[in-house]
Amino acid sequence: MHSGRSPERIGGEREGVRLANVRRAPAPGTPVQRMLFLQRAAGNTAVTQALGGARERAGDSAEEQAGGQSGDRSAVAAAKAGLTRSLVGHNVQIPLVTAHFVKGRLDDRINDGPLFSQQELGWIEALSGEPGWLHRRHLCTIAEADAYIAADDHRAWIKRPTGQRLVIASRYWHNPPASATGRTPTRPEHHIARFLATRRAASPQRRLLEQERDDQIRDTFLDTFVAPGLKDSHSNAEEHRRRDKHANEMLTRIFVILQHGLKVYEPGEGHVDYREGDVARALAHGGRVNIRIPKITAGENPYALTNHLGATRGDRGEAVAPTQKRSFATHHMGIGWDDGPRSGRFKEKSGLAYSLQNKFADPRTKLYGADPAAGGLGNLDFNGETILPDGSNGHIFLGLKLPTTHRPGALQVGIETTAPGKTSGVGYKHTWRSSEKKSSPVSSFHGHKQDKIGGGKTGDNQRFVDLDEFRSPEHPDWLGFLQHLQEEWEAKLNAARDDAQRRTVYAELIGRRRLADQEDQS
Repeated sequence: MHSGRSPERIGGEREGVRLANVRRAPAPGTPVQRMLFLQRAAGNTAVTQALGGARERAGDSAEEQAGGQSGDRSAVAAAKAGLTRSLVGHNVQIPLVTAHFVKGRLDDRINDGPLFSQQELGWIEALSGEPGWLHRRHLCTIAEADAYIAADDHRAWIKRPTGQRLVIASRYWHNPPASATGRTPTRPEHHIARFLATRRAASPQRRLLEQERDDQIRDTFLDTFVAPGLKDSHSNAEEHRRRDKHANEMLTRIFVILQHGLKVYEPGEGHVDYREGDVARALAHGGRVNIRIPKITAGENPYALTNHLGATRGDRGEAVAPTQKRSFATHHMGIGWDDGPRSGRFKEKSGLAYSLQNKFADPRTKLYGADPAAGGLGNLDFNGETILPDGSNGHIFLGLKLPTTHRPGALQVGIETTAPGKTSGVGYKHTWRSSEKKSSPVSSFHGHKQDKIGGGKTGDNQRFVDLDEFRSPEHPDWLGFLQHLQEEWEAKLNAARDDAQRRTVYAELIGRRRLADQEDQS
């Protein structure tokens, strides 16, 4: 029965051919005639697509001929048809669907879901005798997925084709191995599976999955702040301890700012106090928090905020080791003249062009970074390797736009998966060409990057703090008020007598904003 839907496009905007075009008239019989027919119907690009599809079908046909008895071939053909229709839609002619088009649908599916169903995994299982057919579509056999899960080695996870990652994540989600620790798994296939399951789940299941995510993010930060550490026998133990202490102190000072002033953008409302969850989520999903620094008066230090964080010293931006100066970053702030509180343009921008602008064309932009040991110094990561503050387990990014006497400044703060030039535990390497779309989809603190808090677009400053609001009758300037908040928090930490109490103090710092207390202070 005809569904009434228009024929599906079976390729991209430049590469695809509409089935309606192909059906316009029967294609002539000889190869040359068919080529001319396609040229007239959809252009030279379609010819390339058609020839590629012919090669794919030739490979598929060879496997089918070697596939055994007619009954087996019938089951295989049914599995191919069922899986293909499930991936690309039912209103298509199966012989015309190329492997290239299937790959494109898999790329969409790993970002939006759903996971493969048990039925789809059953079709993939039925095709175990034709791994080449699956591989050409960036899929893998169930046996290959099970072998990956059993090996528990994720160093090349991000280099696997999208479809294979989706098969592995789906197989893992439907048939999870027992957890050795009882804690939520940190392995990448669990993160991808949970993210996709959450996007398609109905309440209250969605809320349970979100709660697992939020609890894991909180626990990972707490494990980072209260960690077992390294034995003296570990190579470079003292240097690792120094780097870990420096990064953790910087992170806590950032969280003091977020705890008092974090806002998120809501379309139609503007920036509102973030109340829905832990402030840890502002840093756990990638992206940036944009902190507005008021313009300065003559003689004031434009580096006052980064000095407070421990990243710089003096009035020339000298980096305090082990903070490093960075050579590139793809995020940039466009800031206009300040004619009054919160006036003037203040807009986040991103892209490779802004990486070049940061480096060569904007002397007011200064870039810094420090390396935490995300997950806790001395703990083991999902590959069984010791977590170290070496740039492979998270990287604190600080992008400072210096304030002047006429313009406010900005500090962009974020936690990146790795430091520039470093490789993560899933095989992602951070280069100057890296971007959010090309990076690992899960952060070092186990938040999926599509789960960021804050609405709107990048230019709306989705996560925002305004230091103009950091004032009180006793502390009329933002820096004095911020130092007062820091001293209060450090007094609480120093009063903690053991690791359990320290975790409680840190949990309060990275948890939900205590807005009633903060209103009393202002």
